[in-house]
Amino acid sequence: GLGASFLQLTLFTNTNTATLTALKFSLTHPGVTAVKLYREAANAGWSLNDDSLVGTAVTSFTADRLGTFLGLNETLTTAAKTYYLVVSLSATATPGQTVAITLLNNTYLTVLSPDSLNSFSVGSSPVTITDVPDIGTVTSYDNAPTHLGQGSGAAFLHLTLSTTDSVTLN
Repeated sequence: GLGASFLQLTLFTNTNTATLTALKFSLTHPGVTAVKLYREAANAGWSLNDDSLVGTAVTSFTADRLGTFLGLNETLTTAAKTYYLVVSLSATATPGQTVAITLLNNTYLTVLSPDSLNSFSVGSSPVTITDVPDIGTVTSYDNAPTHLGQGSGAAFLHLTLSTTDSVTLN
């Protein structure tokens, strides 16, 4: 899916510039399929149409649910820049469970030496995963024979059932 903004970061320097090269994050739920990093362009909150995707989406996570944006080249200055961590869930993520994203401390952001970052710990609020309506579609094909002899049998109707995302029909 398109995803939802889970965490907003405002980054700036006290003097001169610094270059952000990596950003690591921790997830609380295995049902996340991708996390994307966007830089705000329109100063109006996260917008898929207005903001700039930074780097490549992270789609693989370690066993303990860590992900890292590598190869960033974001110049930070004394003028604040806003970034958004945007999370996309699997269509089979478990309804009722929660998902959150965290940057545990300043080692989760990497800047080029000799620059450094102040201490911090940030995280989103837990978000409850909800089920979305699934639609079952039945298509049929008339398979009835023209004639059927006494005492014999035949398939009269061929049915195909297809569903959206995560439905199970019994």
